[in-house]
Amino acid sequence: MRRRAERAGVPYDKSDLLGTMEAVVQAEASEVCDGLAEAQSRAKHLDGEPVEVARQLVRDGYPPDTAAMASVLALGV
Repeated sequence: MRRRAERAGVPYDKSDLLGTMEAVVQAEASEVCDGLAEAQSRAKHLDGEPVEVARQLVRDGYPPDTAAMASVLALGV
């Protein structure tokens, strides 16, 4: 938990582990949502079927699961 808190930029408070966990989960979720929004915006500017768009996003450096979800959301499938 300490390492996850450090990666998320959340202060680690051993006396309030539940609060620390909540803050870490919120920070990680925010990062995932930001990445998905960025990938979705990029996908809107690509041509092709969802699979082709997802492959291009992966080549651009996005994680495969993010690329797949972004291509489906951007293309309205």
